[in-house]
Amino acid sequence: YLTHEIRMRVLDPSSAGLKNIGLPDFSDFDTVSGPDPDSQTQNWHWAKVGGASTSNTDSLFKLLCDHNINVAEFEHGALHDLVEEVYEAKVSTLMLRGKELQRHLQIVKVWVLADILSVPHLLVQSSKLYRGKKDLSVKDRPISMRLSHGQSWQQALTMALQQRLGLDAKRIDDLVEVDESSYCLCE
Repeated sequence: YLTHEIRMRVLDPSSAGLKNIGLPDFSDFDTVSGPDPDSQTQNWHWAKVGGASTSNTDSLFKLLCDHNINVAEFEHGALHDLVEEVYEAKVSTLMLRGKELQRHLQIVKVWVLADILSVPHLLVQSSKLYRGKKDLSVKDRPISMRLSHGQSWQQALTMALQQRLGLDAKRIDDLVEVDESSYCLCE
């Protein structure tokens, strides 16, 4: 789902023109979707702020459950990380393909090549430390990093070299050459 939420404020709740939505006395009311006798009727009431709204975590939890994803099987903190990734940092989206909920994100993968004693070598990870645990699943992977919303792959490339390897922008410009002909967009 791609949900656009917006809040509105009634400027004058005592206006007679708003009687059909239960104002000014905050009374319950019904709406009908069409003129047919089989039209759907919806019942409405005014809830105190905070009473009917949901947090991003609650919304995501419901979305995952609705698509038969067992959140109880997530590692500790993984749901919080996904909420931050989707709603706050906006580096990924959840999309429905057919009946399957899929997580979509863009990453930049950087293959750094260097000749060492005339033999070509690639810079790859050996392991990483995550939440106090050594993770060997990244063994032999290149430098990679998620793209932020609106970020180009070139910006992400520079940021990946800075954040993953600690290289400053000047050093990157002076010591590394990007082979733009090797660029590939894969799904």
